[in-house]
Amino acid sequence: MYIFIPSWYSNERSWFSIEKEWFRDEKQYEFDDTVNQVRLFRDAEEETRILLLSYAPAFQHFLHRQNLSSVPVDAVFDVMQSIHTSMPGLLSARNLAWPAHAAWFYTPYATYVYVEEKLYARVDYGEDGNFLFVSYYQEGLEVRKDFYDDRGFLSSSVLLNRSIPLKRIFYDAEGHRQFVENRISGIVTIEDGAGYTFQKKRYESLTEMIEEVTYRYFHEERAKSATVVMATNAWHDELVLEALAEQPLVLSYYGDRFYLDDEEDIKQDTKRASMIITDTEKTARRIRDIIGDTVRVHDISPYDTRLSLGMSQQISALKVLMPIDHFQEEYLRKALDQVLFYMKKNRDVELHLVTRTSDPHRLETVRNALETLFTQLGYPGKIALEASEEESDPEAIYPSATRPRIFLRQYMSELELIQMLKDIRLILDLRDQPNLYLQIAGISAGIPQVNYRYTRYVEHLKNGYIVQNIDHVTEGLAYYLTGLKHWNEALIYCMDKIHGNQGEVLVKKWKEWMEGGESA
Repeated sequence: MYIFIPSWYSNERSWFSIEKEWFRDEKQYEFDDTVNQVRLFRDAEEETRILLLSYAPAFQHFLHRQNLSSVPVDAVFDVMQSIHTSMPGLLSARNLAWPAHAAWFYTPYATYVYVEEKLYARVDYGEDGNFLFVSYYQEGLEVRKDFYDDRGFLSSSVLLNRSIPLKRIFYDAEGHRQFVENRISGIVTIEDGAGYTFQKKRYESLTEMIEEVTYRYFHEERAKSATVVMATNAWHDELVLEALAEQPLVLSYYGDRFYLDDEEDIKQDTKRASMIITDTEKTARRIRDIIGDTVRVHDISPYDTRLSLGMSQQISALKVLMPIDHFQEEYLRKALDQVLFYMKKNRDVELHLVTRTSDPHRLETVRNALETLFTQLGYPGKIALEASEEESDPEAIYPSATRPRIFLRQYMSELELIQMLKDIRLILDLRDQPNLYLQIAGISAGIPQVNYRYTRYVEHLKNGYIVQNIDHVTEGLAYYLTGLKHWNEALIYCMDKIHGNQGEVLVKKWKEWMEGGESA
């Protein structure tokens, strides 16, 4: 059996993974090394479980979005809250107890409840339309916030005074209080009649409770023979390492969760490991330099199996996707000048500028700014906000008279980004720091990429083109948009990369590495 410990925490508070309201922009993507590894081991029909250390009341929806609903989950907070159900439940905010004569007002962002013309509550929803929490108000100030588990029950309540959290009450699935966290001191008090048998009635922090439950978990017979795969994170590494029994341990280093300059921490953490997995050869080399040959280190790039190979070669339009968030204005101007010049010569090219936002007002602001910039560059014209808009300026240099060729599109989640990539011919990410998930998604969909910097996933003239100089963008465009030869080469390269890191192939590699072999 393989037990995977993810690094799924929110930026606001450790040990918590609270899903944000659907309209709030997430700074990070959900896909990571654990998502990839769990899918692959499950698909290879290996016994696979997830050990979740964080408090995540909307976790069922996360599993659904990541195609992991079939994977068993052992959640530490479920144990502590004495929750024994794993089945999704149906619960509507309208089914809660509300005062008589409550008036409901619906907006695109949230639902507001008024009683006697005063704000009584606000209901917020997640990405999937599931309601997440209800905030209650007195005299216009939030006094309580109830968080609902997507299995259909109240999970916890935060009590506030002048918007300052004072304490959090955790419940079981029947609504009985289990323990209370003092949000000021961090002290946790166990309620009389709590379903789980804790060793103490009072803990200095949630961390201390999690340590106790995690230690018990790894010393149970079921877990003793498992292989543990832990996504490294400074927040939980020490806790897990101290809780383990004799299980073989695989450490997974991915993205920017760690600091490779912390050599002593890396040496200490890797002492217990049987094997180390990284997402790039560069990271693998750095760790080898730090720890020597004491532990085997292998690089395995994660790919998103929700994507399928693109169909852009089946349509005449050459669609180029170009993210514009966090783009330095000077470089954006230079890049767009070359792209528009190239589009003037090649009328089959469409430019899809994308931004990650849920705010329609910001989208309109960005559109106006871009149209002003295009005019300054000598390419006046309109930008369509959606691919379905039949909006164009016949007098403009770059669009045709019958359809727009430049679009500004928004997305809020990686699922929406995946949908955008279905018919994209080329990804043009010329920012100083290209988006990591976009690069993974591009490879997973077999789409070549043009970058300004060398990156961990894009190799020059194999699955992408590194321009290095912002004045040479047209060279990268011409390389992949002139005929299909180079595009097909990139597709084949991506397919080979993906094939070597899928299902039974990957599991076979892991097993041979764990046994000391050097699988090809």
